[in-house]
Amino acid sequence: MRPTLLLLIVVSLLIAAPLKASLEDVRHAQALLGPGTWSQLIRIDNDRPTTVHPKKTYGLVFEFNGILWFYSAGDGTQSLSLYTGRVNQDRANLLPLLQEINPGFGRFKVIDDELFVPAVNRTLPNGCFLESLAAARVRAARGETMEQAGILLYYAATGTRVAGHAVFAFKTPGGVFVDDSARTRSARIGEKWMDSPIELARSYEPDLKDRLVQARLVPVSASNPASGYAVAPAAVGTAASSVN
Repeated sequence: MRPTLLLLIVVSLLIAAPLKASLEDVRHAQALLGPGTWSQLIRIDNDRPTTVHPKKTYGLVFEFNGILWFYSAGDGTQSLSLYTGRVNQDRANLLPLLQEINPGFGRFKVIDDELFVPAVNRTLPNGCFLESLAAARVRAARGETMEQAGILLYYAATGTRVAGHAVFAFKTPGGVFVDDSARTRSARIGEKWMDSPIELARSYEPDLKDRLVQARLVPVSASNPASGYAVAPAAVGTAASSVN
């Protein structure tokens, strides 16, 4: 299959606050994904340090929905692959992809780490995307009946900025629900599943209704959330900026 060019998806909050580099954060992020998802902890030497990406930046590279993604505490999760259908090549040649995120990323080292158990009630900085994936995995493990499911990304104008967020949206015989684990809340948002991501977002965030500028849904398999696929690999399209 011919690879498809992707536009980068950034799914971390644009309003992310400066954070210290933390290996603990990426360990926690990896534990949220669970053993069914391929992931790799890395330490990056950054030649152009910023408050978001310090001189020593810790990150988590993981596979989901047929591409690679990258999480760091400073700016959350964003798509790392530039093309679909070449995950193995991307795993073998990460540095050029990392430099698309920050040209100062000069070198990186894989961290071989023992199994890490996250602290109870610990909040992952800029971690809404990963928290949503974890919510999907936990609900599937419980055997909950989910007819449709996906990570809902939405972006709202707040003054001169656009802020983003990610939640797990799913449909059961009892209705359509949102699990917003990053904010420790959940809600029933209706009876019928809406094919329009922005309408799903409006149903969950009615107070933001007039300020929502974009939304998209990354499909999640109800039976195997780690794979990311609903029925077939979803095309990754345009996204605004980061969501956390």
